[in-house]
Amino acid sequence: MMGFSPVTVKESPVASSTGKNLTGNPRIARDIIADVYNTLQKWNDINIEGCKIVKEIAIIKGNNSKNYSDELEILTRELSKLVQKCSLVLEEISIYYDRMLALKKLDKEESPLFMSLSVDRMTKMIQVIQEAYLNELKNKRKVVENIAHSDCDNVAIFFAALWTYQIDLTSEVTTYLEALLTESGHRKIV
Repeated sequence: MMGFSPVTVKESPVASSTGKNLTGNPRIARDIIADVYNTLQKWNDINIEGCKIVKEIAIIKGNNSKNYSDELEILTRELSKLVQKCSLVLEEISIYYDRMLALKKLDKEESPLFMSLSVDRMTKMIQVIQEAYLNELKNKRKVVENIAHSDCDNVAIFFAALWTYQIDLTSEVTTYLEALLTESGHRKIV
């Protein structure tokens, strides 16, 4: 029977710096990951606000699909403003991705920066997250362009669901974000 060889795990700079500030590339990466997370929380707040609006629009269209009232116009404008805010959030994410690319150019090592992920891998994960949110922004624009013009309540409900459930933000995106937070020491391993 063949035995297992021991695995040596490099100690994370985050774990070894208890009481001290991180410096260098680990600090830069950790700050970028925190910025990405905090920026995505802004997106979540915007999305929740939008959920309330699309629900109201769906109710109005459900009661009368031919309704093009002032209230509907106001709600659509509010939703459009939220999409603009989502666009600004994505601009911020793009800046953080660019910073991670710059860090990748500086970091010539293939070894993990913290525990298991290299800078290259973290950069790719942020890119996947960014692309998913970009696709979700496209969906939100479709909702704004179409929900008020729905000719039946089912179509309005579909667009409300498209906004609410954010189908492009898959479990992979959530897993990547959580992995980045855990890797950088923002989340504790339980």
